[in-house]
Amino acid sequence: MVGNGMYELSMWHVILGLVLVVVFLWLTARVLAKAGYSGWWCLILLVPLVNIIMVWVFAFSSWPRLRNQPAAGGGSSDAGGGGSDSVVS
Repeated sequence: MVGNGMYELSMWHVILGLVLVVVFLWLTARVLAKAGYSGWWCLILLVPLVNIIMVWVFAFSSWPRLRNQPAAGGGSSDAGGGGSDSVVS
């Protein structure tokens, strides 16, 4: 055990913290991959201050996946537009 009294940190706390970080990075990599970016960009979230800037860059930049799609209303055969990859604005 590390610490004393009420602020003790056990091995279970460390393991739980690492599991949460890994799950968060995995989910972020999945979102980035669906947007058309490399999933490895999720590692930038571990760098303080740079992570905040990169979230803004990704949020407001033109996503590669959307650049490759035809313009809206291009006469696709999917009249409902309810596909799993559709983007709701």
